[in-house]
Amino acid sequence: MNSIVWAELGNMKFLERYLSLYLDVLKRNSKISKALIVTFSCGGVLGWQLWDYAPLLGAALVAVIQLFTVFQEHLFMSGVEITKVSDMRMRCIFHLNQLEMLWVEHHNSKIDDDALRKRFYEIRQDMSELHRTDNEINLPVRGKLSKIAHQQAIDYVTVYFNLSSQEADTSGKEDK
Repeated sequence: MNSIVWAELGNMKFLERYLSLYLDVLKRNSKISKALIVTFSCGGVLGWQLWDYAPLLGAALVAVIQLFTVFQEHLFMSGVEITKVSDMRMRCIFHLNQLEMLWVEHHNSKIDDDALRKRFYEIRQDMSELHRTDNEINLPVRGKLSKIAHQQAIDYVTVYFNLSSQEADTSGKEDK
């Protein structure tokens, strides 16, 4: 049972770090897209005199701006979806804290294996909302973010549980 709790703790920390990194990307992309729309819209309006000499270019620019605005919701997550990802991350933090407390209590022999199993599956049952949200927004897995999140999770476990990097990747795989 130790290995199951340890694996779930590591997975939850990875997911929390991945969601944090992914939120940073989403927010940056949202700011960039809004800045581009404002810049091109203002440039289009302010440059009407310029468009007298190149009307086709002006029409093309306006068309591109309109297309970008229409497809923006398909290219980037909306504010509602970003909020859902943020809420999902907060739920991950909550469950991560529960799993850490459970791990520490069992590691320090404050609870026995039966209590560990019971509380673990209670925590797992509460995680169904995380999976529902994940299915709803269909989070993509990005390789670079996954690698960074994995390393951050290993670093966290290494420091928090006072393990070497090697132990952090394998600790809990053998039950006591």
